[in-house]
Amino acid sequence: MKTFTILLLGALSTACGVLVPACTLAPNAAITVTVRDSTTSDPVVPDTVIAARWDGLYADTVVSADGLSPIALAFGHSGAYRLTVAASGYRTWTREWIHVSGDDCGHPKTVAVSVRLQK
Repeated sequence: MKTFTILLLGALSTACGVLVPACTLAPNAAITVTVRDSTTSDPVVPDTVIAARWDGLYADTVVSADGLSPIALAFGHSGAYRLTVAASGYRTWTREWIHVSGDDCGHPKTVAVSVRLQK
């Protein structure tokens, strides 16, 4: 009976021209960050990356010691963010109002941010 119901739902959604999104339980990162030196373009391993939502309801902090890039933050949380990146020997970098929209399943559509740190 379950197979018939699923097939019927698929047939009806196709017949009506309505596409049902294939939603997953795995959340997407809201923001991915790649950090480089502004002069040399060499990769920089940041000490701290902070993504804080403007509504104050969510924040994510990554303390990066492994050098993996890009750094992924705010899994499953869309909204408007303030992003701050700090690395030893560089000026702190901040960008405000990074808008991350959600998809039909409620997952964030990942925004890739390229950061060029200055000494």
